[in-house]
Amino acid sequence: WLLGLALTFGMVFGRTTDCAATHLVGGEMTYEYLGPNGQGENEFEVHCYIYRDCSSNNVNGTGFDGTAWIGVYQGNNFITQASAELNPNLVIDIIPENPNNCAFLPEDLCIERAEYIITLFLPASQMEYTLVHQRCCRSPAILNLDIPQDQGFSLITTIPGGLSGNFINSTPTFDNLPQAFVCSNYPFAVDNSASDPDGDSLSYAISPIYLGGTPLAPIPIPPTGPPFNGVIWSGGFAPQAPLGPGSGLTIDPVTGVL
Repeated sequence: WLLGLALTFGMVFGRTTDCAATHLVGGEMTYEYLGPNGQGENEFEVHCYIYRDCSSNNVNGTGFDGTAWIGVYQGNNFITQASAELNPNLVIDIIPENPNNCAFLPEDLCIERAEYIITLFLPASQMEYTLVHQRCCRSPAILNLDIPQDQGFSLITTIPGGLSGNFINSTPTFDNLPQAFVCSNYPFAVDNSASDPDGDSLSYAISPIYLGGTPLAPIPIPPTGPPFNGVIWSGGFAPQAPLGPGSGLTIDPVTGVL
């Protein structure tokens, strides 16, 4: 069973336009179980990764937030929230590879990843917890979403319920950084495999992408909980065809190769 590894990306570049925030291209959220604290709660270290467009497509030059928030829910009931400050030492560049030597990259192609490390204490519960981070808005260079600069995202992961030590859980983590680009009309393979510290078996699938935040409220505090609404795709694109009709995009459910 796949336990809570959240990854969302929309990185097809083309147009530019003005808006309040113009930087988001993806994110992931994972957690590590650290053990019980003195009050008998379970301690988790949550890693929230945000990817931003730092090229000229980010027309407002939007940077990373100084603070990242997560909300915790059981069903649609809000439980608690937590946050972490930005550590500049945890901001890295995503270096693009050039598959098949198929393109001359734009001189200012730039993608950065920030990592926020959030400590979370939760009582043991037979109900699962849903963790969510939300932010608006996406890079206007994204072509497969309708008005991406008005669409934010929700990063979501779950902690399984259970009062027994057998239910202690950490998420899998991806083995490789995401690929920055592939070329249209060229075959490609991207390794999205992950490793699970608990030894759980993993299954891979292309999942929906969810909205979160709005241009008028770009940083919900706390982030809103379930149910989540899907993004608005441009014509011809869809959750199971994010690169458009005829692209033949599939993911191997066993290996994670896209």
